[in-house]
Amino acid sequence: MVLLNADFHVEDYRSQHVTDYETITAAIDAASPGDNIHFDGSRLYSPTKRIDLYGETALGHGATIRRPDEWNVVTTQPANIGDTVVHVDTVPNDIVYRNQLTLVEYGADAERPFRDGMEKGGKHVQSWDSVGQTIEFQTPIAEAFPAGSSVFRVDSLMTTFGGGSADDFVFDGNRADNDSHISWIYGHSFLSWTGDGSVTNSIFKNQPGQAVYIFSGSNFQVENNLFHDLNLSAMHYSSTYQGTGTVDFNSNVIVRSNEQADRGGHSQGVVTVSYRNERIRVHDNVVVDVDRPFVGNFGFDVRDWVVSGNQLYNVNGLVLGKLVDNGDDGDPTGFLFEDNYCQDCGATEILGRDYAAVVRQWQDMHFRNNEILDGTFLVEGVASGSIDGLNITSCDVNPVTVRDSTISISGVSTTAACDLTHDDQAELIYDPVTGQVTLDLAQTPTGGISEALLLLANGSVISFVDSVDIPSGLNIEADVLAARWTDAADNYGNFRRTYRTVPEPSCFFLITSAFALLMIFKRGFL
Repeated sequence: MVLLNADFHVEDYRSQHVTDYETITAAIDAASPGDNIHFDGSRLYSPTKRIDLYGETALGHGATIRRPDEWNVVTTQPANIGDTVVHVDTVPNDIVYRNQLTLVEYGADAERPFRDGMEKGGKHVQSWDSVGQTIEFQTPIAEAFPAGSSVFRVDSLMTTFGGGSADDFVFDGNRADNDSHISWIYGHSFLSWTGDGSVTNSIFKNQPGQAVYIFSGSNFQVENNLFHDLNLSAMHYSSTYQGTGTVDFNSNVIVRSNEQADRGGHSQGVVTVSYRNERIRVHDNVVVDVDRPFVGNFGFDVRDWVVSGNQLYNVNGLVLGKLVDNGDDGDPTGFLFEDNYCQDCGATEILGRDYAAVVRQWQDMHFRNNEILDGTFLVEGVASGSIDGLNITSCDVNPVTVRDSTISISGVSTTAACDLTHDDQAELIYDPVTGQVTLDLAQTPTGGISEALLLLANGSVISFVDSVDIPSGLNIEADVLAARWTDAADNYGNFRRTYRTVPEPSCFFLITSAFALLMIFKRGFL
């Protein structure tokens, strides 16, 4: 007997509840694992607490889930180790039971004024007293904070426990009003806490923290999403060794991530890891304008990774691997980087490190058929593996370095070239009268292009060599997140985007037009 999954619609519960959080939670509570929760695609939801799924599938139909504005709350008394109650200058009117909060001490560092908050992601609210101006946590705090410390709400927007999926949402991090304190530990838009599932066909924008965090995932897919304008990583993995099956990050578009990586910590890459991550597949993604490596924080007990078919533009390396001591778990092993293209690539580095107590080395690490344009490549401390096919164009005298490694090397091709970047020398011109976009390539080094990419705000990627392939009516500012071009000589850059000005009618034109109309009307009355 086959049981069909049931469908529940969030807005069916709106009349019985007041807030977005209560309405969404009521629909989920009525459902069972495997059921579908339908959101109204025309609505913007701003839940005051995270949305919890326990095996259900949330279907957004284009709905937006927006992080509420951060609180302006400070403590009025010191909070000591072991306390469960903190005294505050005001209790927010949108506080709810089990909100996740952190205390943060304000410091004098201009670059990072709010120091690290509570360990382990903060504390959950048990109760509050608006008159007495106190907030009670469910468990005691483990650190001391002076009076004047800030209190921030750091719930994820959506969390799955033991499985669950989300499809076709806009996750708006509202970072303009959530930027005082950021940390990789909390404040994610989507958090998977064990189990299988997926995040698909969604947009993650303006994120104060990491967009997607997978803890101990099994057969989890993050696929066909758009990530843009993120403070930290687009994707973070932790402890996937506890799960089964592969965990995939594929066919996503990422534009401008990791913009506050140093402030938030542990975010030195578009894809980052912490503690024992296995069976990871990262493939067929497009990345533009990231001042960090594509894969970063690489070296915390990592095994069985495949990174393939990714197109990277203006990043700082395909991968940054720093070998760290992983206790008794042995050497990190089983890596394949294959068929990746990295333009304006910066430094790709696999680094080895020796410790006094134990010596670890990378094992079974392979680089196959990768192309790096304007970058360098360094491999260190690899005990077994290969470089089989590497095409690198660089101004560096020695763009490829292999040291302290025992690996086979073949098919390495290097081309010396400098000054390949030519931003704004190719131009997109939008004509508001016709709605057409044309190209001006006269200022490019070769007078033409071999390929161009438009990354759109709806997640689409348009590849073209001629303006006829650009959709008419495309707003080259509002609709386009990034626009890149490359020519046959490997020159490249960002397009300059220009609106063609519609000329104002002259006085002579107005007078002539008026006279012509007068003559028409005169003839009509004869």
